[in-house]
Amino acid sequence: MTRLFKQRLSTHLVHMTKYLKYVFNDFFVIALLFFVGGLGLAYSNFLKTLRIGTWWLTPVIGLVILISIQLGRLATLTQDPDYVFLLPKDSAMKGYLKQAIKYSSFNAGIIQIVVWFVLLPLFRIRYQLDWLELISWLIIMLLLKANWLTAEADLEYQDKNRFSSRLVSRLILPVIIIAFGLMLTPWISLILILVWYLIENYIFNHQSSPVDWLRMIRTENHRMHDIYTIFNMFVDVPNFGSAITRRRYLSPLLKLIKRTRKNTYLYLYWHGFVRDKEFSNLYARLVIIGLIILIFIDGTTLSIIMGLVFVYLTVFQIIPFYFHFESNAFIHIYPLNGVNQLKSFQKMLWTLMGTVEFLFVIGGLISGRSIMWDVLLLALMMIEVYGMINVYLPKQVKKYN
Repeated sequence: MTRLFKQRLSTHLVHMTKYLKYVFNDFFVIALLFFVGGLGLAYSNFLKTLRIGTWWLTPVIGLVILISIQLGRLATLTQDPDYVFLLPKDSAMKGYLKQAIKYSSFNAGIIQIVVWFVLLPLFRIRYQLDWLELISWLIIMLLLKANWLTAEADLEYQDKNRFSSRLVSRLILPVIIIAFGLMLTPWISLILILVWYLIENYIFNHQSSPVDWLRMIRTENHRMHDIYTIFNMFVDVPNFGSAITRRRYLSPLLKLIKRTRKNTYLYLYWHGFVRDKEFSNLYARLVIIGLIILIFIDGTTLSIIMGLVFVYLTVFQIIPFYFHFESNAFIHIYPLNGVNQLKSFQKMLWTLMGTVEFLFVIGGLISGRSIMWDVLLLALMMIEVYGMINVYLPKQVKKYN
């Protein structure tokens, strides 16, 4: 079973690499560099405002650690046919799940190291810790996540009270261990986490219940669906379908569109965009993140660059929605004008991006920047949006056709 997991892991990594090269394209990497640079500068300026021993850093550090250990799920790499073909190997699944824990711990450990590195200045400002104590906190965070994953693997077996087990492993014990480390000394937390680690592994190694195959496969399918959702933002993923939600609270706004032949595509695009969780949620996330950055970031030039980057990302991610109905046979049967399709999509894009521009200008006013800054940002955003909607989009449509 150990060899089976390694074979699947090798195939899985090759499969993920195929999509990652599309995710980390040149434009995304440049935008990511600006984003990380902006956050780094804002964080650096924030640290300069803190005083040694600031008391409220204690709950902030604890909350960040608690949230960080929730990131990263158990990757079992199980598949739908396993319920039939691996059922006779039920008793040997412990070795398979141990490999899954190791792989998942490695991935999650990278996140913990990044979070620990970000928290280093806060530890120094609040507690004046030496490097040995700082390293002990890294070990604590890594073991907290390892225990989290081991407890999750233990839940893959039947006859488990999943709610209470998750409450203990994800919340109660981590809060207690983190609190001891922040309120007293990290060495106590290190001892407690080591004891918990030994107990958790003992429980897992002596697990005798049968595997809950259906649940394990369903959980892995959900995990992979979330990964493919991200990939699908950059490249078409075969056999991937996004969830549809009606969102009744937006129905009054959608009714404003007149049901005429001229507005056929406009009606379709607006209803499709609002009900498609993939595109509408992506739009909302980009707008919210960009707005928060513009409110809290310092520096006029950098804030303008970040505003333009998020406008670009928002338009760029929505453009593929133009082809959303291409697979619908009725679109090709019904006598509709292709030029009207492009104009309808451009009209929707202008409305969406006009909302973004308005919110970003409001964010600039909230941050206390001058009116001239808002005017300059608005002008640059309008030029950028015009270029992408009226120049770039028609070229892409023509190229596709």
